[in-house]
Amino acid sequence: MNAALKPDWIREEAERQEHQTLQARADNDSNAIAELTIKAEAPEFWRQFVKELALAAEGLTDLSNLSGNILHRPSEAESHCRVSVQLFGAIARQTYTDLFHAANSLVVRCHTLGGKAFPLHFSVRPDGRGIGLIASDGFAVMNPEKAAEYIVRPMMQWVLGSAVSLY
Repeated sequence: MNAALKPDWIREEAERQEHQTLQARADNDSNAIAELTIKAEAPEFWRQFVKELALAAEGLTDLSNLSGNILHRPSEAESHCRVSVQLFGAIARQTYTDLFHAANSLVVRCHTLGGKAFPLHFSVRPDGRGIGLIASDGFAVMNPEKAAEYIVRPMMQWVLGSAVSLY
């Protein structure tokens, strides 16, 4: 059929479908680029994240009767880091969170002493400058320092008795 004879609504629908197809291809390309970026930058981000966890945990000694430490077991297949927080005194409390990151994974798996399990997902930062972690309950992509705070602060609050939920 001659293109000039086609009704306008058919031409418009064909254009809309082509636009959707091109948009889907662009989205797929963007997702593929983001995944490659994450896989390339995640090992360095993990190393920095572990350093920030250590700084946060060890910094708890500045607070009364608190201490914290980490145990890091790097591995080619899956790295493990345990962050522990302790309160010393007449009523001592302690907790820990285990964090796991597998090579080429897009997620950090977190498991607490209280049985809570949650993922932190790698994401490309909105400004396109590097990657970060985002929690299921969060709206911002966290740098290593903020992600360490996201892990250690609730642990500190729990051992101090200011957090009600089992950590």
